Amino acid sequence: AMADPAGFHLFNGFVDKVRADGGGVVSYLWPRPGADQPVPKMSYVQGFTPWGWVIGSGVYVDDLVAERHQLAWLLGLVGVGISAVIGTVILVLGRSIARPATDLTAAMRRLADGDYTVEIPGHTRGDELGSMAVALAVLRDAAQERHSLEQQVARERSARDRRQSAME
Repeated sequence: AMADPAGFHLFNGFVDKVRADGGGVVSYLWPRPGADQPVPKMSYVQGFTPWGWVIGSGVYVDDLVAERHQLAWLLGLVGVGISAVIGTVILVLGRSIARPATDLTAAMRRLADGDYTVEIPGHTRGDELGSMAVALAVLRDAAQERHSLEQQVARERSARDRRQSAME
């Protein structure tokens, strides 16, 4: 009976596996073609009952390890690629929110400083920032109207004071 360097009788092991379970994986040592030293190998064996045969196919364990490392690198690269795409999307979305918010904040400051001619950016947007811009435009218009009325009242008061002064 053929045995590997560890003393495992592999063909007997194949038969024993088929008898016990009907088939399965058997591990043993076997030299690669063209090499002298045996390396770990795993074979799947299955019984073919009509003929009383054991049929199997094996793979060298170091080939599986190499494939696993190659797959890990590939998955790592895919992960980095996906992360880059997600990062880019987040950056673009963040800027599409941050820049208009900054512009809207600047317009609010100018309006608070009494600049009633300030252009309100983003009032055509269909999102929350657009709603804020529309509300700020209404506030600007109301403040501008109030300011105009205050100036008109001040002019009328000044004219009345001048007339009253002239009469005295």
